[in-house]
Amino acid sequence: MDRATYRQFVGALEAEILRRMREEGDHYISRTEIEDIGERAGMARVVAAHVFLLQAGSSWAGEIIPEGEGDPLPLYAPKTSVLAWNAVVLDAEWFRGRGKSGPPEEVWEHVRDTAVPFHPIIYGLESELRKQAIREAVEGYRRYYDGQKVNPPGQSF
Repeated sequence: MDRATYRQFVGALEAEILRRMREEGDHYISRTEIEDIGERAGMARVVAAHVFLLQAGSSWAGEIIPEGEGDPLPLYAPKTSVLAWNAVVLDAEWFRGRGKSGPPEEVWEHVRDTAVPFHPIIYGLESELRKQAIREAVEGYRRYYDGQKVNPPGQSF
């Protein structure tokens, strides 16, 4: 798997999780939905499920719902494998107050790296216009920077 595919998947995954948490109050995402996001990013379904588990503690946290009977498995750190699973119930408390760590410039780099579908737009701009757009994005993040992380409005779920 190439780096651009990985970044595109992680960016799309984070966007979908945040959309569910904010707009729908939905704390559930099925393995099939995760694999679908990976497939749209150009990733094999099994690889998408594996990368998803590796994002625990970074992009998400919650409980893995196993296939069949069995207790949910809390997952707050990356895991390379788990028993067969069907879904995840996201931990809303973990997401509360979670801003992007680091100064505004680092937040911009993270957004740029995970927003692969927007690269043609960003890099298609004339040089001075692109620099201005980046400066404006960084300044927008700076308004919500508390000295340690950027906390934009709408961060609470």
